[in-house]
Amino acid sequence: MIETRHNYGRHDTVCDVIYDSGTITPVYLGLHNATESAEFNIDRQDLPKVIEMLTAALAANR
Repeated sequence: MIETRHNYGRHDTVCDVIYDSGTITPVYLGLHNATESAEFNIDRQDLPKVIEMLTAALAANR
């Protein structure tokens, strides 16, 4: 059962985040643009570490 769905779009890029409590890995992250597409299913327990790593990567490149 999908509980939340968030979409973000900028120019030709679309980001989808879906939380589905009815699956084993309930967090779906989809990144799509005109030439490439990537989809990930992430376990909710791993999200804090993923967010920490993304934040560190962004901070290192400012």
